[in-house]
Amino acid sequence: MPELLKQAGYATFHFGKWHVGDARPEYKPLAKGYDRFVGFLAGYLGSYTNPWLLNNTRIVQYGGHLTDILTDQAVDVIDNHAHDEPFLINLWYYAPHLPLDPHPRWAEKYPDTDEGKYAAMVSTLDENVGRIMRAVESAGIKDNTSIVFTSDNGGADSTHPTGNGDLKGYKGELFQGGIKVPLFVKWPGRIPAGTFNHSLVTTVDFMPTLTDILGIDAPPTDGQSLTSALFQGAHLDKKLLFWENVTQGTYTYAVRDGKWKLVRHRYEDYLYDIVDDPNETTDLAAVNAGVVVS
Repeated sequence: MPELLKQAGYATFHFGKWHVGDARPEYKPLAKGYDRFVGFLAGYLGSYTNPWLLNNTRIVQYGGHLTDILTDQAVDVIDNHAHDEPFLINLWYYAPHLPLDPHPRWAEKYPDTDEGKYAAMVSTLDENVGRIMRAVESAGIKDNTSIVFTSDNGGADSTHPTGNGDLKGYKGELFQGGIKVPLFVKWPGRIPAGTFNHSLVTTVDFMPTLTDILGIDAPPTDGQSLTSALFQGAHLDKKLLFWENVTQGTYTYAVRDGKWKLVRHRYEDYLYDIVDDPNETTDLAAVNAGVVVS
C-alpha cells in the first residue's frame, strides 16, 4: 500500500508497532515503501516510559510516554506536510497492550489496580486520538483527510482487565471475541456523520479501498473496495473468509461462509449461525455435519 501511494505522490510514514517481519532488511518499514519510521519491530515492548525506539535505522531513547511520543510524530507530519503534499500515516499505537504502564497524569485519576491502570491506558489513548483529530482540523485539511480507527484483535483473556461484552472468546482465539473489532472511518463531506454499516469487512480491504478512491492501478488482492459501503451505504457481502492461528503449538482456524462460521478450537469443531447467533452460544456442528465437511 505505501509503495503504491508513493507512486501517486504521497509521502508515507509509519509510527509505532511493526510486528509483520524483521528477520531481513527487506521485511522492515523502510523497504516496504515508508519514507520514515519511528517505532519498534517486535510484538512486545518492555515499558511505555522513556522507550528505546528505531528512528529509521538509528536506535534512540525518547523521553516521555510511548503513546504521547508516537502522537507527537504524527502531529509533526500533519503540521508540516498538510499544505505541501498528500500523506499516508500508519499510526500503530501499542496501547493498551501489556505492560500496564499508564502515564501518571491518567494513572492518578483511577484506582491503583490492574483495572484502574488499564482504564488509564485507554484514557491516554483516547486523549491522543483527540490530539490527532485537532491537528487535522487546525491544519485545515479535515474535509479531504480520511481517518480510520480500528484494532488488530479483541480484548485479551481473563488475566487481563478487558471485556468483549457478550462476544465469546478473547485475543488469540478465533471466536468473535478474538477477531471482531470496531472500525470507525471519519471523512467530513464524504461520509455522513453518525451512520452505521453492517457489512462484513477486514483490514485487507483497506488497500483496494484507498487505491480505488485515488484511481491507482493496483494488483489483485484478497480484499475488496469499500467505497460503495462508505459513500453510498451499500451492504457488502463476502463469500468466504479464513483465519488461522498457532498458539502454544496448537493450530486453530475459522471459516466464514455467509451465515455459517466454523471454528476449529482445541481439536474440536464448532459451527455457528453467526447471523442469528452473533455471540456463538449454540454449537450446531452435530446437527449440520454436511455444512462442517462441505
